[in-house]
Amino acid sequence: MMNKKLEPRRVRDLVRVLEELTGLHEQLAETMEQKIAAMKRADLIVLTQMTDQEKELAGRITERDGLRRQILDVLGTQMGLPSKAARALTAGELGAAASQPEREALGQARDGLRPVLDRVARLNRLAFAVSRAILSHLEWVFSAVKPRVSSPVGYAGDGGAVGLSGTQVLDAVG
Repeated sequence: MMNKKLEPRRVRDLVRVLEELTGLHEQLAETMEQKIAAMKRADLIVLTQMTDQEKELAGRITERDGLRRQILDVLGTQMGLPSKAARALTAGELGAAASQPEREALGQARDGLRPVLDRVARLNRLAFAVSRAILSHLEWVFSAVKPRVSSPVGYAGDGGAVGLSGTQVLDAVG
């Protein structure tokens, strides 16, 4: 699979990008925690700020991840792999073609990024659950205050009864 050792400078570039991604994901996790807290408090101002910050961080993460892929493509070429094949390699597989100091640095970068990604994934699931609970509550509130249909003529997509509408439809073809 490998024809020669990896260029140490490129491996160090990859390590630096992985460390940057770790920092960005840590910022994203902190932002998500603040956003979830704002959701629970119904603090729309902070919620909007955190959403904007989340979008900005996601854009920066996407940009750095694009650089990571480019570096992996170069490393793959050095390893004699087809175009873009190195993107699927694990850090251990890449490290096997690197010198000892770069292998250790790559392993440390991987070990630093993994728990942060796990934390972001957990927070994302929590934010989804909180959002779902809020929407469920709002549906319940709105269904409790909407007028009751006195003589239903059918059912809506959500199973609720639908009455005659006072809206008139314009016949535009006849």
